[in-house]
Amino acid sequence: MKQIIRKNKHILLNNGLILVVTWLTCLAIRLSFSPLLYLDPFPGVFLLINRQLKGVNGFLFIASQFFCFDYLTNTLGIWTLLIAIAYGTIEFGLNHYVKQHHYTIWNGLLYTAIAVLSFDCIGMAIGPLFFQQPILSAVLGQIPFTLEHLVRASIFTTALNMLIQTNKVNFHQDITLKNKTI
Repeated sequence: MKQIIRKNKHILLNNGLILVVTWLTCLAIRLSFSPLLYLDPFPGVFLLINRQLKGVNGFLFIASQFFCFDYLTNTLGIWTLLIAIAYGTIEFGLNHYVKQHHYTIWNGLLYTAIAVLSFDCIGMAIGPLFFQQPILSAVLGQIPFTLEHLVRASIFTTALNMLIQTNKVNFHQDITLKNKTI
């Protein structure tokens, strides 16, 4: 395989390719860690690709993730539809936040916290509304899950931010790599 080295030039990456690779990477992360822990790559990933996902495309990106994951893990059901709609709606709403703020670690962590808390509040309400789960049981069960979910999503967002800063990837206008060997 031949390597091309370009010094002091920007290498423009195809946005469609980035979205496909990102989608497959998110699915692989979720499938790899699924039995052990719930690793949520979506808030961190959405910070990066949100400018490429306009409007309903972000909703479709996340909804297709949940349907594909649940199909592959043989857990497809009404929960899949409800969670896909919930997370897709959160992503659609937070799309405006990302477009108004530059990508920094603090904005990334704030975005992650808002996404996780919103998603978990919606998820907590689904049990009592659709599955006749007692409200107290839903709240008490959701608190430790939400704390763990928040920590894991924040760690993923922080790690992704460090990777971006290390590789000097610019996601503000177009996706470019600066001074990198490809």
